[in-house]
Amino acid sequence: TKNIYRPVEQLLGFFTENVGDKESAGQEQMNDEFGYIRQSVNKINYERQELRSYLDKNKVILRSSFLLQLVQGQLNYYSEKELKDTMRQMGWDLGEQGYFVVFLKFFIPKAEGSKFANGDEHLATYAALSIVEETLADEPGLFGTVNFHNLSVALIFKAESNHEETCRNSLDRIGKALCDKLSGYLGMQVIVGISKKVDEMKDIAVAFNEAYQSIRYRDVNNMEEIIYVEDLIQLP
Repeated sequence: TKNIYRPVEQLLGFFTENVGDKESAGQEQMNDEFGYIRQSVNKINYERQELRSYLDKNKVILRSSFLLQLVQGQLNYYSEKELKDTMRQMGWDLGEQGYFVVFLKFFIPKAEGSKFANGDEHLATYAALSIVEETLADEPGLFGTVNFHNLSVALIFKAESNHEETCRNSLDRIGKALCDKLSGYLGMQVIVGISKKVDEMKDIAVAFNEAYQSIRYRDVNNMEEIIYVEDLIQLP
């Protein structure tokens, strides 16, 4: 009988030592050994789910912070291999055909009936980014988003093809869809700046700066415009 009971006794000892309340465990064990084991297993499962939820939340924060540093050029001390290895460890599926940065600048109309007032920049940017992420939820090329909280966001895309025309058509479609959605839902006017393609992850900061600077060349009379850095380079 002792040999049969020994595995149960060892399991009880393990849970009492590592999981349960040692002061109350003795009485519980005497009353219902298997109930105590079941309760301990449930406690482990609950704590595991809590830990997973905590890690998932912090992973989102960590990835957002990493992308912000990436576009701002604060990770230049990484080699390309180190950068990609780190990003793979953080759960990113990296492309192999290059990257584009899309910079979105939002403008809130001052007309009566506008959904946002002066001082609502943070709220307006959050609302706009939510619509952007919902619109692009099924877009396989979207790599990440960066919220600057000042009526502007950056989007990083993996190139879908080595063919320039294919990439441009895709980015054009995305830009127009975002302008339509943001105008329709929030009444926002949007300028879209699109960088040249860069082949290496460490050059994303350069691509971001290009897309950001391109907004300066917008047509002030056209408040929904897509500007390609490639086109600006070709200007006389």
